[in-house]
Amino acid sequence: MVESIMSLKISGRCFPSSTKLKCFTKNESRISIIYGKNGSGKSTISKSLCNVESDLSCSLLDQNDKPLSIPQNHIFVFNEDYINDKIAVENDGLSAVILFGEQVEIDKQIEEANEKLEDYQRFIDDQESIKNGLENDKNSNSYKYKINNLKDKLKSSDNWVEREFSISGRRHNISTNILDRIFNKPVISKSREEAFNHFQELKSIIGTGSQEKISDTMKPLMVENDFFQNITQLLAEKIEKPVLNDRDKRIIEIYSQKGSRYITEVKSVFEKEDQNICPYCFRPINSEEKSIILSEIEKILSEEAKNHQRELAKYDKSIAEMMTKLDKIINIADDFIDIYANEYETVESQYRIVNSLLSQYGQSVEDKINSLYTPISFSDNNIIQEIKKIK
Repeated sequence: MVESIMSLKISGRCFPSSTKLKCFTKNESRISIIYGKNGSGKSTISKSLCNVESDLSCSLLDQNDKPLSIPQNHIFVFNEDYINDKIAVENDGLSAVILFGEQVEIDKQIEEANEKLEDYQRFIDDQESIKNGLENDKNSNSYKYKINNLKDKLKSSDNWVEREFSISGRRHNISTNILDRIFNKPVISKSREEAFNHFQELKSIIGTGSQEKISDTMKPLMVENDFFQNITQLLAEKIEKPVLNDRDKRIIEIYSQKGSRYITEVKSVFEKEDQNICPYCFRPINSEEKSIILSEIEKILSEEAKNHQRELAKYDKSIAEMMTKLDKIINIADDFIDIYANEYETVESQYRIVNSLLSQYGQSVEDKINSLYTPISFSDNNIIQEIKKIK
């Protein structure tokens, strides 16, 4: 195939129109020399043979000027581009090193890697310079400078150190742990003036003569060991229903649906002498009818039921008082969270547990009051043990 080459046809660059160049006159002649002035197109011809330039087109022709299909890997071009790509000379004076082929590519990769390494080193040097500046406590942008400035302000008159001393009676060094505590506190919605006035109020409570006030409020809940056991027994107690007629049963049904408070309210309404209109059905009602209704209610609320209801109400009130006391304790503890952060978290968590258990007892007592004749089974929820954990 190669021996069939007689000429080439080229177009592009300095060959604006398709140009045919006769390379061989005979098939046995396999050497062709093309020479010309600088810029006449010799390098262009060599580049067109490489078939890598998009603006050049080259075809190898046979003696009949028909294009030959010669694989590109059968064409070898030695020109300036080949020398630049495949041959390199490293000259550092007396010792010169010549590199060929893959060595040239590897050398380029090494050079690129060294350039990147230099870039990274410059970046590291810049970061090191920034780091040194930030660690310099004389630099106003340094965190050490800002920390020292903050410490000075915390130590100044009427600031944190003095307030802490007035509360705890101890002077603390402003350590990293102290700063962490301050930084991790949630931002309050009060202004500095409002917060300071609040502090002064708390300080007056802590001051001489007010310790008892805090002590009384923060006393643990005092509960007798059988208090909740008594409640459990009351809840489980079954009150016998009286013998009832149809009207009584209807009242019992209303009682079961709406609770004893509703029946008590009805009773108080119809006990009024001037109540001439039924507030529930809005019809006129006379004294005889009111008397019958009151008599039926009295029959339903037997003496035993009344006593049972009074006992339940007493415990219901005691539970409500305990929960109110818990709320007061937690509210006061909130004011001292900054001073006793660790203790507060433990106590506050335990108070929440006790409050939840009290709510369970309170709800069951309310249910029994509203349905006296229905026993309620209530399992021990270890509330006494949980109360004892509060110190």
